[in-house]
Amino acid sequence: MPVINLKRNTIKKVPYKRDNQSLKYYNSKGWHSLRNSYYCSHPLCERCLAKGISRQAEDIHHIKAFLTGKTEEERWNLLLDPSNLMALCEHCHHEIHNKLSMN
Repeated sequence: MPVINLKRNTIKKVPYKRDNQSLKYYNSKGWHSLRNSYYCSHPLCERCLAKGISRQAEDIHHIKAFLTGKTEEERWNLLLDPSNLMALCEHCHHEIHNKLSMN
């Protein structure tokens, strides 16, 4: 049976280096708290698990981009909605974003 290193129980808090529009959201206490909580309950990549592969998650991805919200309230709701999140390994996260940027 494969062994997965789950020593860390939270994702290290690091300031995001993104465009100015998303910085206030990604650096908020609410996002960091939800991100760590989601990671603790979903330590494996959800996309890999669907394929029968056990790989540690490294990123928490928004299924629907929160910046697509038309109002400030909609953006916060999308940002902090656990049903809008997916735990992904680095490979899957890059793959999803590469597909999105090609559209």
